[in-house]
Amino acid sequence: MSSYQNLRAIVIDAVREYCAEHYFRPYIWVEVDSACRVPTEYVKDGMIILDIDDEAVRGFQMNDEYLSFEARFGDETDSMEIVVPLNRVVHVAAAEQAVEGASFMASPTSPELLEKLTGSSVAPRRPMRIK
Repeated sequence: MSSYQNLRAIVIDAVREYCAEHYFRPYIWVEVDSACRVPTEYVKDGMIILDIDDEAVRGFQMNDEYLSFEARFGDETDSMEIVVPLNRVVHVAAAEQAVEGASFMASPTSPELLEKLTGSSVAPRRPMRIK
């Protein structure tokens, strides 16, 4: 059992476990704001859909405030560090059963979390090559 207190973290963790057990791919739908570190060229109408399967990402981490991982997009050979505050995750589901996932309302990112994620203490990392 996870030690999360945030309901979104618990649900995301449960969907990832469910997908692993059933050979599905977990995805999250994110309503992007300035605290999100995502490739902007893939944001459409303020939203981005991210594959969070262990085969698609490296170093997936999640706490009660945000999730992060490294991933490649399109034909890129360099990976990008992705950071998403949990309050910006609006849907989580298996790609194969997207309508059966869990949906949430986005809420504004708190000034404290915004500073934590975009301030000097969490500087964007340079892209790394994945071999």
